[in-house]
Order: sequence, then structure tokens, then C-alpha cells
Amino acid sequence: GQPGGDCSDRGGADTCRLVSGYGAQAVDEKFNNPCHPELTKDVSGIFETFGQRYGGHPAFKGVMVFEGTMGCSLNFKSPEYGYDDCSYNAFRSESKPDAPAFEGKDRFQKRQEWIKATCAGDWEAFRCRKVYELNKRLAGILRKHSPQSKLLVNLCAWPWMKNVGEGTVEELRAKLLGTGTDPALYQNDPDMLVLNNDWQGQHI
Repeated sequence: GQPGGDCSDRGGADTCRLVSGYGAQAVDEKFNNPCHPELTKDVSGIFETFGQRYGGHPAFKGVMVFEGTMGCSLNFKSPEYGYDDCSYNAFRSESKPDAPAFEGKDRFQKRQEWIKATCAGDWEAFRCRKVYELNKRLAGILRKHSPQSKLLVNLCAWPWMKNVGEGTVEELRAKLLGTGTDPALYQNDPDMLVLNNDWQGQHI
């Protein structure tokens, strides 16, 4: 999908790019919104192609997706992104029906400030669920074409930990949750296999 609206009002419901609390879209072209139906449609189509083309081969075991701190991850990248109309309206509809609507070109900032002040936990849980649901959908597409296959979910958070030096597993878990990736949602899912889910000998 392509960004919708003009530069003075980015983050409308038709953009599938990630949007910060200040309305500026993510610069990196890979930063797409995992909550947006266009991204779901596009990525699902790619996985359908994988399944149709390779699912019948005995050597096909699945497809890897990168979650966590990688730029190409199918998540929200950081707590600073995800305040676009699509994500926020889905949050209101699915998790917080009493959330204020917020209108105007400063609505992104208002949403971010209100969420941080009143319902940060609900917002984090919603984001993690949306990312998980997208991955679950992709896993289901693979299994449809190849029952023995799995979606390989690579948490790949270790590059960040390596760059910052010593860090605790709690810090790493918090970093992942900030992107919309909750390792606990994936651990016991039979359609998925989690990779790189430990740090310094501790389970994330």
C-alpha cells in the first residue's frame, strides 16, 4: 500500500505506513502497519504463493518471519509508532470502546499522550495481539498447503542487545513488547516455531 492523504495530514485510514504520535510517517519503506488490511492482504498473497509453489515439496518446512527489533519485522517497530487512524480505530473497536475519538491534525499526538496516561497496558496488549493474529493467519496459509510446515518466528532481538552491551532479559522482553511482539503468545502455538528466544541463558 501507498501512503494516503497529503503531507499535512498523514496517518489517515488509507495509509498503511506506520505513523508516530506527531503524524510523521516512518521514513523506511519497510515500516508498514501490521494492523492495516492492505498489508494483511499483500503479505497473505505472498504466503499463498509460497504455499502453492513449494508446499508440495517434501523439503518445504515453512517460512521464517522476523519479529522484534529488525526493520523488516511485521510489527509496530517501537512504542512511538502506531497512532494512525487504522490502528487507533481498531483499538477503540476491539479493546477500548470508551476511548476518545480525537480529531484534527494533532490527533496522533493526542492519542499517544492519552494512551500513555490512561491505558498503556491495554494498548500494548492490543498491539501484541494484532501482530500475533497476522502471524497466525500466515501460519494457517502455510499449513493449508503443507500440513507439516510451520511459521518460524525469529525474535531476532539479540542484535539490539549486542549493540547496547549488557542487558537483562527483562529489558529485552520490554523491548519486544514495545514493538508489538509478545513471546509468550507464540511459545505453545503448534503452527509456529520460535527462534532466538533466549538471552544469556534465560528464556525471554
